Order: sequence, then C-alpha cells, then structure tokens
Amino acid sequence: MSSMLQNLIALLGLLIVAGLGYYLYTQSGGSLTNTSVSGTNEAALEAAEFLARLNELQTLNLDDGLFNDPRFRSLTDVRAEVIAIPVGRNNPFEVSN
Repeated sequence: MSSMLQNLIALLGLLIVAGLGYYLYTQSGGSLTNTSVSGTNEAALEAAEFLARLNELQTLNLDDGLFNDPRFRSLTDVRAEVIAIPVGRNNPFEVSN
C-alpha cells in the first residue's frame, strides 16, 4: 500500500473513534459531571451522618461513681511479671573467628 492510502485509513479510523466517543458521551448525558455531583452528595451525606453521631456522643454523660465504689477499689492486679529471657547470638549469620 502506498503511504497516502495508509494515512487516509489511519485518519478515517481516528475520526470514527472520535465520533463514537462523542456519541457515547452525549448519550450518557455527560455522565462525567453527574458522577462528580453524586460523589459530592454522597460525601455530604456521610458528613451529616458523622456530625449526627458526634452530637450524640457529646450529649452522653458518664458517671464516674464506679471508681469510688469500695468493691472496685478492692480489686487487685493479678498480672504476672514477664521475665526477659536472653536470646541466642545477636547475628546468627555472623562468622566468629
């Protein structure tokens, strides 16, 4: 094939791909802008839910009377102390002379 014919075929293919892309974009109604708007709406809903839960947490009143109870103060710690055990050599791949 001649180089002119190859150029025409490449140009025709490029125009077909561009036309198909434009057709698909117009059929979806510009979905690129719609997805960004729906993403913004979703973020706004999540922010509103977060603020509602934050308000619920801020209205809670915790009673610290439990810590002054004699039964709580009589509890003892039963944890055992962990004794450090020496491990082998620092570097097992080190060759000693």
